[in-house]
Amino acid sequence: MLLFYAKNRIPLLADPPGEAYRVDKLAEFFAGSTLTAITGQKCRDYVAWRAAQGVGPSARRELDVLSAAINFYHREFVLDVVPTVTKPPAALPREGWLTRSQAAALLWAAYRAPESKHLVRFILIAIYTGSRTAAILSLRWLRSPVDGSIDLDHGLIYRRGTKVRETKKRTPPARLHWRLIPHLRRWREQDAARGLTHVITYRGKPVEKLRRSWDQACERADVPDEIVKHSLRHTAATWLMQAGVDPWEAAGYLGMTVETLERVYGHHHPDFQQNAAGAPVRKL
Repeated sequence: MLLFYAKNRIPLLADPPGEAYRVDKLAEFFAGSTLTAITGQKCRDYVAWRAAQGVGPSARRELDVLSAAINFYHREFVLDVVPTVTKPPAALPREGWLTRSQAAALLWAAYRAPESKHLVRFILIAIYTGSRTAAILSLRWLRSPVDGSIDLDHGLIYRRGTKVRETKKRTPPARLHWRLIPHLRRWREQDAARGLTHVITYRGKPVEKLRRSWDQACERADVPDEIVKHSLRHTAATWLMQAGVDPWEAAGYLGMTVETLERVYGHHHPDFQQNAAGAPVRKL
């Protein structure tokens, strides 16, 4: 079943390598098993197995893939019994964000470290565009079929390649913030002189993941432990709300639904429940 899913479904998805990795982990654990072996206890055993490998949070997403594979196989061949995949509760969302002074401290910590100049670019792009980490790290200076890009001529950021399908994690194009444009122009000039095509590079090569440089900068800047790289997206959304930007426009800029923006960040908007709080009710 997993092999059928890998051959016929994964090539059509937005992230084939990531989905293939999850199928490999499932196949490793369920090797030799039939569909009748997929029980609640077996799923809990899988979660424990992945936790023992130090990647417990990944188990829920991988079990999502198992469920998708079962349903895909069922649509093709019609199973007599469709097993239920038991998944652990979803982790509570991290909603931490940086104040302007904390963001400045983080930037300075990255800037003053000789080996962290690439992190300065990442932080500025993340805060000013609210883009996700993967989208930022893949950015190029020219349009690409597989990666996002910066279009300084038209003042736009394309968060995905021209031939990459849109997913639930929306990656629409957005207008570049006017404060970010001077930095981007300077970086493009520097990279053109070195023949670099990616916006975020380390020692001339594209950066796939931010590990040590991020951790060290956070430690030097003394930012709260709850702050992770994705917190920069939360920061961008929070600042837009605090600035009173229209939720519809802010949601389109960030690449999220208006419902999500209002539910998670709406209380930061200066108009939040303003009419209710100022209603003319009888004095107690």
